[in-house]
Amino acid sequence: EGSVTLHIMRRGLHEGYCSVKYHTVGASAIPEKHFQSCSGLIEFDDDDTDTSITIPIFEDERWNPTLDFKVILSEPRNCTVGLHLHTARVKIIDDNVFPSDTYRGEVTGGMQHIASVPGPALMWEFIQLIYGAEGVAWRTVLTIVLDQLRNLYFYFQLQMTAYFADVLFAKEPDTITMFPGWSTGLLVPGDREGSARVLGILYVLPMVVISAWDSTQVLVDLEGRIRGFLSACLFRKYLNYSANSRESVKSSDMEEALLKKTTTTAEAYCQVVELGRILGHLLVICAFTLHRNPSTMWIVIVMPTLMIVFSVLRAGPYMDAVHAQNKQELKVRRFVCNACENYSIIAAYKQRPQLNEMFFNTLTHLTAARKAKNEVETNNVYLFKVLGPLFTGFYIANQAPAVIHGFISLGDFLSTSSAFRSISGDLVEIYNVLLSLNGIMGYLQDLTYLYNLETDVRMRKQALTYATARTTEARSRALVNAKQRQGMRSSSISSASSQSAGCAFASNGIPLALNKLSFFYKASPNFHLNKITMNIPQGCLLAVTQEAEGCGRRTLLSILGGKLVPTEGFYFVPTWLRILHLSSLPMMLPESLWRNLIFGDPDGEHQDPEGMHERVMMILEEMEMHTSMEWLHNEELVEKEATEEEVDAWRWVETFPYTELAKIHLARAFIMNPEVLVLQRPLEHFNAAANSRDEILRLIRKFVDCRGLALPKSQYHRRLPRTCIFTPESVDEAEHADIVWTLKKDGTIAARPGNRSRKSMAEVSATLGIDLDATMWPEGGEDGFFTEAEEMARRATVLDVQGEPEEWLVDHSLLSSRAHASSPGLTVHFSKNVMDLDETRMAPWGILICGRSTGDGWVRLAPGGY
Repeated sequence: EGSVTLHIMRRGLHEGYCSVKYHTVGASAIPEKHFQSCSGLIEFDDDDTDTSITIPIFEDERWNPTLDFKVILSEPRNCTVGLHLHTARVKIIDDNVFPSDTYRGEVTGGMQHIASVPGPALMWEFIQLIYGAEGVAWRTVLTIVLDQLRNLYFYFQLQMTAYFADVLFAKEPDTITMFPGWSTGLLVPGDREGSARVLGILYVLPMVVISAWDSTQVLVDLEGRIRGFLSACLFRKYLNYSANSRESVKSSDMEEALLKKTTTTAEAYCQVVELGRILGHLLVICAFTLHRNPSTMWIVIVMPTLMIVFSVLRAGPYMDAVHAQNKQELKVRRFVCNACENYSIIAAYKQRPQLNEMFFNTLTHLTAARKAKNEVETNNVYLFKVLGPLFTGFYIANQAPAVIHGFISLGDFLSTSSAFRSISGDLVEIYNVLLSLNGIMGYLQDLTYLYNLETDVRMRKQALTYATARTTEARSRALVNAKQRQGMRSSSISSASSQSAGCAFASNGIPLALNKLSFFYKASPNFHLNKITMNIPQGCLLAVTQEAEGCGRRTLLSILGGKLVPTEGFYFVPTWLRILHLSSLPMMLPESLWRNLIFGDPDGEHQDPEGMHERVMMILEEMEMHTSMEWLHNEELVEKEATEEEVDAWRWVETFPYTELAKIHLARAFIMNPEVLVLQRPLEHFNAAANSRDEILRLIRKFVDCRGLALPKSQYHRRLPRTCIFTPESVDEAEHADIVWTLKKDGTIAARPGNRSRKSMAEVSATLGIDLDATMWPEGGEDGFFTEAEEMARRATVLDVQGEPEEWLVDHSLLSSRAHASSPGLTVHFSKNVMDLDETRMAPWGILICGRSTGDGWVRLAPGGY
């Protein structure tokens, strides 16, 4: 598209001047190659709420995986940057396919179509791609050029062979032409022994240079550079796979591709480079033969010709043998992986002996396949081993009389026969390289398939574009509505207080939204979510239940958590909110306990190490994670974490009870403190009878109410509302939520308020022990806070429908003066769904409204009811 536009939003008060600097930082995308490095100053004047910056993106005709770079905000003036919003990561989506667009239709059509591409053509496109990778071109050229040092040394050895016979040891020393334009006799005129000493020194010196190049070649590490490129690209591609692509690739196959196939394919490129050295060796032999004995040039031509014909005829059987071996190796690898992953069920059903027999049979097939391949290799190579002696013997028999009669010098005869023997070795090397490239072709085809699997990046880009446009529209509308509500406030409220309570965070009222959302898996097209359109207020606790098993609750939460992308429709989340999807299965990283806990917020440790440690310990204390606290408090283990190996840091997992691991899984999310937290069955691992689930529910509730756990009360007004979506284990647990969704069999959703949203202010206050003043004005609280969405849910609400009118007083006498100051009146809804808010109307305190009570805390407004 040529450029990317980033939107910068100003939250809070929109008064006065403020500014912030920005700059780009390269990551997998390289500055000035994939994007233009930029920096500058962003300025906001009075009432400015948004601005944008544009960064040029450079077109690259070569294939790349999805690349990314960062844009960082820094040095704010008269403002502060968001705690987690100061860095944006920009992804660059590539339109090309691997390895090039030449066979675009085939390589994107699956394995069968990839196999239809001629092997040499696919390999050539791959070589061109790798040659253009960062740092590969100059390494390739340097390797090819300096590898010719050995060929020059071989030419020198051939000339020395002729020199020994015709000059140094001849009865009458003659002169020979060493190189075109340079003829020489004894190196030390009149002194054979002196010439021999000089010749010995000349024989050794080139090896010093060659040895130095061999050492340098290790540092150049051409193969390692290519292997790193292929592995990094594949891993980056895998992280961006769509759900269907991830399902189509087994973990064992991806592991083999990352560790083995990328390595072997990198070796293929180096083998092609090695062909340059071997061909250079043949050119040296041709040049020497033309110079010293042109009558035998036909032998140099016939031997490679026979090799080419034989290679073409025998390539098919060899490829079949290689494919058969690779197929059996894959079966063994998958068998082992499945056995390791399912060991518990194998042992439980007493099937270990049967598994041993099955594994032995699988190994037998692999052994047979390897034996067949080795037989083909032996038979193929044997011809080339015979060609050398065959043509050398023919040359000796044919040319010996010419030497005897003086037509050819002894030196030319000996050096030429040595060259023919060397040709045989070169042909064997070339044949082995070609066979190896043929064998690697299967790996290249597999990698081509993996590199071109579908990703969800474009779908996420489409969703982000929709979210950005809707965020801009919704925020503008929210700011306008907030200003309108300001005009309805009491004139006794100061302008500054009104601004703080009204417009400062009006965007907190923008709900998350599902717009005609549908989803289905390709493997099961009948299972879907059906055109769901719903809103989720920020700062609420939402429980998702289902009418029956298999309705797609887990899939729905995966979409709400950003793990999956809708097949149709959109899921809108204001762009400044971070989303975390937490699976039901506790997952631990192969790291220390501390690294596991702060995995979601690694920057916090660098910005405020002491504060981070204190907050983590406070969360662990509140979750009663005494085992984890003891481990972290142990000074010996803390000291070891800086030096011990990864496998040792991982051993704590083996000693912790399962319930503690489940709490660590949840605590890691609380420590990250995302604005939207999606929990898949968070109560599943806890005992309902021991009230463990109630404690977890209380913490989840507090996470929503206090906008995070173990955070300073003084910064409450700066924090964004926290929204939590979870799947309960029972109906009673669902009633703790503000809103309850029930997913139906037809893929639609029925929504209703939870018991929590129907509680009065007095009940909520008594339950949590929180002063309502603190609810409305955080700086006055002592024990905790409520969100704005919950405050609205606790108020009486009115419905705009027909009914017999009665007069109702919109009374605020039970509210504190501070609550009165921050709340201008009652909200109006289009239905009993608390999310169905009419943002254009409000019933101010102290007026009479006309409507009819429905007996459940709602009032049906008559037309023109206030």
